Amino acid sequence: MDFYQGLTYSPKEIRESETFVLRSSNVKNNEIISSDDIFVDSNVINVNNVEKGDIIVVVRNGSKALIGKNDKIKEICLILS
Repeated sequence: MDFYQGLTYSPKEIRESETFVLRSSNVKNNEIISSDDIFVDSNVINVNNVEKGDIIVVVRNGSKALIGKNDKIKEICLILS
């Protein structure tokens, strides 16, 4: 089993479109939802895309209530934040 930590980016790297970043706000009731989506400059990507079948778990966030949210990735298109 491998463990990967998510992407770190700054507000100046946020774009209208480019590379979608999966954040804790996109995980709700053990599902990935489109909500408050963020896209970043593709040049700042320094992590791999998650793959179908990967399990994601929120392990750090400003809110303790968000820790532990999780889902199994159903499609390849996401970058972890």
